[in-house]
Amino acid sequence: ALLVYNNKASHTIPTLTNIHTSLALLWSLRLMIFLLHREYVNWPQLHKRTIQVNERSRMESKFSVWIICSFFYATMVMPCIYRMQDAIIVADENYIPSSSSSSPWGIVGKIGLILQGTGLLLESVADAQKSSFKSRNRGENRSKWCHVGLWKYSTHPNFLGEGMFWVGTYLGGIGCCCCRRRSKSMNRRSIMPWMICTVGLLFITFVIRGAVESLSVKQLRNYGQDGEFLEFKKTHGFFGPFRIPKHLAVLSF
Repeated sequence: ALLVYNNKASHTIPTLTNIHTSLALLWSLRLMIFLLHREYVNWPQLHKRTIQVNERSRMESKFSVWIICSFFYATMVMPCIYRMQDAIIVADENYIPSSSSSSPWGIVGKIGLILQGTGLLLESVADAQKSSFKSRNRGENRSKWCHVGLWKYSTHPNFLGEGMFWVGTYLGGIGCCCCRRRSKSMNRRSIMPWMICTVGLLFITFVIRGAVESLSVKQLRNYGQDGEFLEFKKTHGFFGPFRIPKHLAVLSF
């Protein structure tokens, strides 16, 4: 999409718009490299286990998961697509600006970019630190609680970074979904882009929450006898070394 829209545009696409999409591309490349390294280099036993699970799964079940995940992941990156489309429309000589489109990015969009970059960095560093810790001592640390680097401050810093990244992606693109833009080729305002982007954000929020809850149960089962771990859980949470008020507990993961 990054190359296609830049080649299609009659004018140069804004730098912030290209950064917005480039960060999403970097996220996908980082995830692919991390997963391949974890299964084939750092934790080959996991790869063998994955093969066994894959062999036991029915093709119909796997196909259903592929289709559903493909759909929702497409909605997650739609803010980038809409932002690119918006840049092309603004560059169109037939574009007629309106009062609500005087600032294509604005403060919300720029905050989104900051969250995107910060979240990607946080997630990358957290995954690298945990991977390094687990592979120490010839893999003997595999069953030990990771309490180094960012993991000293949050129970799940990698998922915190993941959440920040996708909220930033959403905020970076949602502004152009809500603007009134008029041209000869598009003269109606629709809430559909906003709805599609929101579905993607809700999906990844559900996925992260489910993963955090599942891993928290697994950690308690594996490290429940470790006094230091139990003390850490009392004073730290998903968002860091502080507790969420009870009336906001639904947001505390």
